[in-house]
Amino acid sequence: MTGPRPRIGLFATVDELYSTAFDMAEIDKVVKDDISKLVNNLSVQNEVVFRKIARTESDGIEEGRYFCGLDLDLIIISEFVYTLDEVIIGFLKNIDKKVPILVLMVQGYQGIPENLSVKDFSRSWGINGTVQLASSIPNMVDGFEYKFLAGNPDEKSISEKISLFAKASWVINSIKKLKLAYLPGVFKGMHDNWDNNAKLEKLFGIKLDWLNFSDVVKEVKKIKDTDIIAEVEDMRKKYKIIEPEDIDLYDEARMYLGIKNLIKNKNLSGLTITVDPNNCNEFMDFRVLAYYTMSKLMDDCFACSDEGDMSHVICQLMLGKLTGNQVQQWENWAFDKSRNIVMGGHSGIGSTKLAKDSSEIYVRNLMYDTYTLPDGQVRKGFAFNFVLKPGKVTLLTMGAIHDEYKLKIVRGSAVDYSLLDIHSPFAVIKIDNTDIEDYFERICRFGCGKHFALVYGDVSEECVSIAEIMKMDYLLI
Repeated sequence: MTGPRPRIGLFATVDELYSTAFDMAEIDKVVKDDISKLVNNLSVQNEVVFRKIARTESDGIEEGRYFCGLDLDLIIISEFVYTLDEVIIGFLKNIDKKVPILVLMVQGYQGIPENLSVKDFSRSWGINGTVQLASSIPNMVDGFEYKFLAGNPDEKSISEKISLFAKASWVINSIKKLKLAYLPGVFKGMHDNWDNNAKLEKLFGIKLDWLNFSDVVKEVKKIKDTDIIAEVEDMRKKYKIIEPEDIDLYDEARMYLGIKNLIKNKNLSGLTITVDPNNCNEFMDFRVLAYYTMSKLMDDCFACSDEGDMSHVICQLMLGKLTGNQVQQWENWAFDKSRNIVMGGHSGIGSTKLAKDSSEIYVRNLMYDTYTLPDGQVRKGFAFNFVLKPGKVTLLTMGAIHDEYKLKIVRGSAVDYSLLDIHSPFAVIKIDNTDIEDYFERICRFGCGKHFALVYGDVSEECVSIAEIMKMDYLLI
C-alpha cells in the first residue's frame, strides 16, 4: 500500500539546445525557479519526487527507470521549454505503464506581458512542444493515455486539480491487496448485489475471502462475560434503550465483540454480513441480526455492508479513504417532489457518529423484521433509530450491468429533519442538480445497484477521476 499522502513524480524537460546554444544559460535559472514553485505548491498535499531537468534521451531513459522503481500514484510530464520527442519517448518506454499520466502545459508568467523579454519568453516555449508531444507520442509509444491541464507553475487552481487527481489515484492504489470477506454469502433475490468476484479482484487488486459461520462461533465463544457487560454498559450510557430487553443487548454485544476479533484475526479491511432468516439463519442461533455489529464497525470507519453487497464495501472504502470519515449505507425510501428531497437509510444500520443529535440515538425493536429461534421463540430484533446531521453529501454506488462495472455519483445536501418513528437511522437528501423525476429515471436507467455509500462533503470530482482512471462508465448527478 502507498503512504499516507499521494506520491507524484514530476518529469520536467528543457531541450539541451536551449541550455547550451545562443548564450541562453539564463533560461535554466528561471525554469528552475518555476519548477520550484510548482513543487512547493504540490507538496502541501502530496509527496513530490523530482530529481533533475531532463534534456536528452539518456536523461529520459534514466528518469523513466528511476520512476519505475517508485510507488507513484501520478506522473506529471511537463515541457518547461520546448523539448524534442526522444527525451520523452525514452522516459515513457521505461516507466510503469499502470501509473496515470498528467500532461501539464506550463507557462511561467501570467498572460502576455507588454514588455516581454527573451528570457521570460523562454518560459512559454514548452507550449508548442506540448502540442507536438500530444501528436507525436501516441504514434511512438503504445497505450499513451493522459489527463491534461494548462496553467502557471504557481497557479493555485492547477495545484488543486493535480492534487485531486493524485488523491483519486492514491485511493485506488491504497485499496490494492486489501483483504475483504463475505460472511457468509449473498442475499437471495437481490441480484443487483451479486458480484463478479473474479472481475472485482482483477479491477481493484483486492483479495476476497468467504467466511463460514463456524469462524464466527469460534470467536464468539472466546468473548469474556466481563467484556460483554462493559459493552452493554457503554450502550446504556450512550444511547436511549426503548423496547429491547436486556437479553437483546447482551446478545448483540457478544456478536459485535466476536466479529470484531474475527476481523482482526483475519486481517480484514472490509466485510459484508448477510443475515437472512430464510437463507443465512445461523445468526439466529445467537439471537441476533448483527445490526448493532455493522453500526459499530461503521463508527470505527471499517467498511461494512449488509446483504452481501461487496461492491458497496468497495464504495465505502473509496469514500472513507477520500475523506477519512465515517460512511453510511443508504438506499432510497421516500420522496417529496415539491421539496425535491429523498429520504433513505438502511434498516437499523448506521454510524452513530453521523447522528444530528447524540442525545437522540435510540435502540429499538425492528419495525418489521421478526424471526423465530430454534426453540420456537419469536424475536423482534434490535436496531438504531436516529436522524443524520445536515450538510453537503456525496453518494456513490457501484455495480455491474452486462458484466461491466459502473459508478453512480450523486451530489446532494442532507437537510435538517425531525426524527421520525421508523426505527432506523435515516437521512433526508435534497438533490442539488436536478428534480426528483429526472433523478429517479436517470439512476434507474443507468442501473448498477440500489445501495449508496453516503459520506459528508463534496468529493464528486474525485469520484469522477476514480472512474476515469479505472476506465469505468459513470453517471454524475
